Amino acid sequence: MKKALVLAGVVFIMLVAVSLLAQAPTRQATASAQQHPINNSGIQAEILFLDTGSDVNGLVLSGRATGLDPTQTYFSLLYNTGSVAGGPSACTPSSSGPAITEAQMFTAFWTVAPDGAGTLFRQKTGTAYVPLSAVATISIRKVTPEMNPPFFNILQACGEINVNPN
Repeated sequence: MKKALVLAGVVFIMLVAVSLLAQAPTRQATASAQQHPINNSGIQAEILFLDTGSDVNGLVLSGRATGLDPTQTYFSLLYNTGSVAGGPSACTPSSSGPAITEAQMFTAFWTVAPDGAGTLFRQKTGTAYVPLSAVATISIRKVTPEMNPPFFNILQACGEINVNPN
């Protein structure tokens, strides 16, 4: 049953992507990011991207993760070009890259299964759209409402966005 649901989700995402490609202008691009654990979180993920080149059809993200705690809440953020995937500055905005808004940074909250597997899907359109050419890394962050300030978040995984050649 679980495999059938995953397969149905993948087929749905592929149908959405094909539909968007049929409507998209020629500036479309695809990319992927392998997210690696930060501070021994154990969280790993793969995110796939489809940039339609249009704020109408948007930037489509689809991800799968392992190692998430089903009792916690996670979300992902995009970071501008110049950001790096490792070291003390992992998945932080870069002062050398183009500025992107909070709406452009935020992707979505992860849906986490009882076994710690997670899925993420978002179609970023309108003012939330950001082209792949403006971003370099993506994070997974854990919401920790008990910390100050409220809803402070802790970096759990980070990955470099690798744009596929056209």
